Amino acid sequence: MWDDKDLWESANKIGIICTVFGTILAVITLVYAGKIRNILKRKVRPPEIHLEVAQLVLKLRAGIKGWEELERLNKEDFHEEKEVRRQDVMVLMYQVKAHLQTVRPNLESLQKHAADKIVNAIVVKKTWLDQSNRSLSTKQAWEIHNELHGFIVLLEGLIKDREATGS
Repeated sequence: MWDDKDLWESANKIGIICTVFGTILAVITLVYAGKIRNILKRKVRPPEIHLEVAQLVLKLRAGIKGWEELERLNKEDFHEEKEVRRQDVMVLMYQVKAHLQTVRPNLESLQKHAADKIVNAIVVKKTWLDQSNRSLSTKQAWEIHNELHGFIVLLEGLIKDREATGS
């Protein structure tokens, strides 16, 4: 019985068929698992980040207004307070930056471009050639604030689109 050549050939054919079937099943499983992971990843973060960024924009607006009021007074007496307000605005902007970087992988290309533009505007860059101490102005802060409003509208549209399609 064990020396039967036909038995081993049949067993070999069955083994090859099972191997091919198993490989195809594994590939199909991996493809569907990747699709499900992408759907779940895209669904979770944008709505949460949208609310958090919208709240931060309101705080940012109030901070910039307070800083701008002190700038208008233009008295040396308020120099320390102006610096504190500027630092408060910078802290809020870096919180926004962190949220944008967190949600960026889950965005479509249009929203990614807007997020990148805001993140690049927030970062006060120093190069090795230019070691001067750059600081944010109220004009730049308002520009970033306005860009954030545009991003919030884009993010809101993305969330509505995803809710409508169910993905």
